[in-house]
Amino acid sequence: MAEPTRIVEQFAETGYLGPVRVLSTGDCARFLRALALRRQPPLDWEKGMAATSRAYYEIATRPEVLDVVAELLGGPVILWGASIQHRAANEVHPWHSDIESSDPESRTVSVWIGLENTTPESSLQVLPYSHRFGVTVQQLRHENGKQRDETSVEDLTVRAWQGRCAPHGGAPSLPSRATACRGTS
Repeated sequence: MAEPTRIVEQFAETGYLGPVRVLSTGDCARFLRALALRRQPPLDWEKGMAATSRAYYEIATRPEVLDVVAELLGGPVILWGASIQHRAANEVHPWHSDIESSDPESRTVSVWIGLENTTPESSLQVLPYSHRFGVTVQQLRHENGKQRDETSVEDLTVRAWQGRCAPHGGAPSLPSRATACRGTS
C-alpha cells in the first residue's frame, strides 16, 4: 500500500484511488462460491447484502480494503451497502452517481472489486475530478437532454466543465479505472 498521506491527498484531489489489488483470483472464486451456496435476498434494497451476508462482511473487513477505506475516511467505517453487478460480455455499466455518495460533503467511499472476467477495458470507469462538478451525472444528463444509455464520455467531460471552473487547473480528464471512488462511476 502507498504511503497513507499520499493516498488521502490523491483521493481528495482526483476523487478516486486505484487500481489497488485486494483479492487474488482464488479469493474471488471463494467469495463467489460462498454466495452461490447461501443464496438469500438482500434486506430492503438491492445493496442490503451488507447486512445479510457473511461473505460480503469478510471481504469488506479484509485489511487490504478496510485499512485503505479507514485512512480515506479518517477513522472507523460502516459498511452501508454491498451488491454484485452482473454483466454479460461487452455489456457496459451506464455512467451514474451513486445517490448515497453524490453529496460532495459526504464522508463516503465506494469500493469496486472486479471478481471475474474483468479486464482494464471492462472494469469500472471513473471520471477524475467529477466530485468537483457540483452536480451528479444524472443532473448533467438531464441538463443535456440525454437518457442513461445515451451518455457519452464527452457528455461527462467537456460538457461538465462548460460554465464550471476546472479546479485542477487543466482540461477535462478522460475516464480512469479505480477501486475506491467518490461521486461518479
